Amino acid sequence: MLPFAYSRHSHSEFSASGQAGINGSDNSQGNLLTATVLDSVLDRESAAVVRYCTDQGWGSPQWQVEKSADWRSGFSDRLDEPEGDEESRANQNPVDHNSVDHNSVDHNPDDQNPGKQRPGENILAGKPVWVPPVSSDIVIYSLQRMFNSARDLDLTLAWMRDRDMTLHVVALNAEISQTRTFTRTKVDFDYILREMLALEVRRGAERMKRVKQKQRQKGRFLGGSKPFGYMVHSNGKLIENPLEQKVLRQIHQLRQRGYSLRDIARQVSTPVAPVSFKTVQRILKRSGESNV
Repeated sequence: MLPFAYSRHSHSEFSASGQAGINGSDNSQGNLLTATVLDSVLDRESAAVVRYCTDQGWGSPQWQVEKSADWRSGFSDRLDEPEGDEESRANQNPVDHNSVDHNSVDHNPDDQNPGKQRPGENILAGKPVWVPPVSSDIVIYSLQRMFNSARDLDLTLAWMRDRDMTLHVVALNAEISQTRTFTRTKVDFDYILREMLALEVRRGAERMKRVKQKQRQKGRFLGGSKPFGYMVHSNGKLIENPLEQKVLRQIHQLRQRGYSLRDIARQVSTPVAPVSFKTVQRILKRSGESNV
């Protein structure tokens, strides 16, 4: 049986600029940079996996790639089936590797580079469905491509050993499951510590991202630059500031009458509430005016 090359990733973990803007603002440039970083990393890892399989004397691996992974869920979570049901688990949602359309276009909205597809890639929209069959060999580039915590790694390795499976980690150049060897593999302990730390950091970031998304959906202000014309209520939501709303209307009226940005700033400013040229420019840009 050919080995399975497994990779699990999400767009957010490769983000080069953090969250996608304050309160849903556009971050297309950051997303484009993220897609470039993502492609570069995955191409490098895929090539390393293929070289590893070649060095082992195997043929080309059968690829199992899961996109838009939710890292709150560990790989071991999909293995929670009743004991003795290994056959049904191995046959659950089988993938026909001969039917993969290598030229198909990926319409996954969470992927920032549609149309880019790697050998044997199976688009699963973040839903973990693949379970390795009994007695299979699984190759991953690093622990981060499969697991979300040290506990997840421990549970999965125990499950694999009970089913005569091996797990090879390319970055370690080792078969860490120790399923079919009597010689203990020497591994870099510092590398293991770095990987475990990275797993925990990523899982924490994923939890924080989900919390912020829920809070934003409820209309909560999560920090950053407060939009002019609004103030933060005691419940954490943005509400209109009557005085600043009046200034907003004046700014738009003066702009429609042809006033320059600096003239507008002078007209609406007061000793108590000064309004700068930059503030006027930011307000007009937010309203969709391009020639400011």
